[in-house]
Amino acid sequence: MLEFHSLTAADIPVLQKYMKIFPWYSSDVSIGFLLMNAEEYKIYLTEYNDTLILQETWGDDPMYLYPFGKDPEGAMQAIREYVTATHGQLVFYAAENELWDALPKEQEKIRGGYDPRWSDYLYNFDDIMTFTGKRYKGQRNHINKFHQLYGQEDVQELRTEDLPEVRTFLEAYAQEHPGKGLLEERELKHTQILLDILPHPAFLSYVIRHDGRIIGLSITEIRHDTLIIHVEKALTAYEGAYPVLFHAVVNKIAESQAERPLYINREDDSGDPGLRTSKTQYHPVRMVNKYFVHYDSPLYGAGDQPVLKGERLVLTTIRESDAQAYYDLNTDVENNKYWGYDYREDENLPYPLETTSFWLIQVQDYLFGENCSFAVRTAEDGEMIGELVLYRFMYTGEVEIGCRITPACQGHGYGTEAFRLGVDYVRNVWKRIPTARCYKENIRSRKMIEASGLKLYKEDDTFLYYR
Repeated sequence: MLEFHSLTAADIPVLQKYMKIFPWYSSDVSIGFLLMNAEEYKIYLTEYNDTLILQETWGDDPMYLYPFGKDPEGAMQAIREYVTATHGQLVFYAAENELWDALPKEQEKIRGGYDPRWSDYLYNFDDIMTFTGKRYKGQRNHINKFHQLYGQEDVQELRTEDLPEVRTFLEAYAQEHPGKGLLEERELKHTQILLDILPHPAFLSYVIRHDGRIIGLSITEIRHDTLIIHVEKALTAYEGAYPVLFHAVVNKIAESQAERPLYINREDDSGDPGLRTSKTQYHPVRMVNKYFVHYDSPLYGAGDQPVLKGERLVLTTIRESDAQAYYDLNTDVENNKYWGYDYREDENLPYPLETTSFWLIQVQDYLFGENCSFAVRTAEDGEMIGELVLYRFMYTGEVEIGCRITPACQGHGYGTEAFRLGVDYVRNVWKRIPTARCYKENIRSRKMIEASGLKLYKEDDTFLYYR
């Protein structure tokens, strides 16, 4: 069976070997991206017959990058055997358009999709190097304004002796962004991770100065024919600093390379409207969409969600008219304590968070084959009083079931009835194995699960597990 180990900076030589032959454009498969996210997403790697296999955890279970190297078919079979032995999901991430289009969807019961928030912006290198033509007039004006105010920028490669000053620069940058959100905090953390291994020959890193002071930082790498920009930060107190930094670094790299890259990847916008506007203004030649791909999904070929009816309850799709109720359900911190969710710590929520955000996420999850959420009601046209969710579709046939009821409607047995409807649907319609788990101290959920006929089969320090 495959044996994975945690990704660290010591794995850079292995990654460099495979980066030379990576056939697509996603920034997810780059040394910088992998190292920045290694701890947060629990990124592991292994090699199979000179083929790279990467595993990362986003949510509850590991998922995989499509293997590339000498024997991708053999590596795929090894992954199947691994997820079967470990009772995992067979889910892949960062599958680009060309790969998605080539997958045998019916044969493998594949369902998936991509979230535009995580699509990379890909630019023509020569366009950014020259900024010629009417469409780059705005960028040229910003650069000219910078030169008028501050003179010619001083661009230098990052040196070891610069690192203390770079950290001072990042402190100034943070002060420019008071009350920064989770996204900004995450980006600063990622920058610090890379600084801990810089300077390093795997990266091309630069600072720009004004009057000797660092006012901008760029950390990049070249993979095959693409320059990937991992970090690009400047002090906005200096008007035009961002376009100056981008343009100057690209030109420095053009001078330093015997064969300059064809493309520039500036990664995604994470759904931030300001970033989206900024990155769009540089006129990408294409967006690199990255699909989540679920194999053997019970949602493959599914149309509209069914309606499940019990003695007192009706379970339907969560409708747009439920958006406010669903928002309230997801943002009730106390009620979600034993659901294992706190929206304030969810870095993957869209920014800014809106009333419809959670509703849109569950619509997307259904389309991707990620999960299937039902609104719990006392009548088909009644108000939403809770949620039943079917998720974690394991390659070995298990489906996990979860149920939560709004505080005002608890204590009437609605959770027990809704949960039993989910168990019956998974077992009798999907022909899968229903499972559940709950926190040990959550007596209410324990009684709900056991009333459905599921049996306790294991426990750990945190959860009780049923099937």
